[in-house]
Amino acid sequence: MKKQNASIYKTKVGCGNIKISLEEKDGKPEDCNILLSKGGTCGASQVEAIARMIALLFTYGVDVEQIVKHLKGIRCSSPYCTDEEENLSCSDAIGKAIERWSKKEE
Repeated sequence: MKKQNASIYKTKVGCGNIKISLEEKDGKPEDCNILLSKGGTCGASQVEAIARMIALLFTYGVDVEQIVKHLKGIRCSSPYCTDEEENLSCSDAIGKAIERWSKKEE
């Protein structure tokens, strides 16, 4: 049994900071955990739901590129934009993190 490898991605979104943990086992995506810095809010519950759905999609072998395609580009009313970074929403940031992870970019 091979050990699990976790990659952590931290970034900013309009609602605060977001931390995305992606795990793989035996070279395959296995789990996803996401924390929004503003715990106990509606946004925090939404990113938890997204994380659970992503983990379920990993379990059923859904192609990571398809997950990324459906998350990236989603906009909310509070995007985070600087000269270095642009996250249109929590979903957009999650999609970008999964894309970097799938390409093994830390």
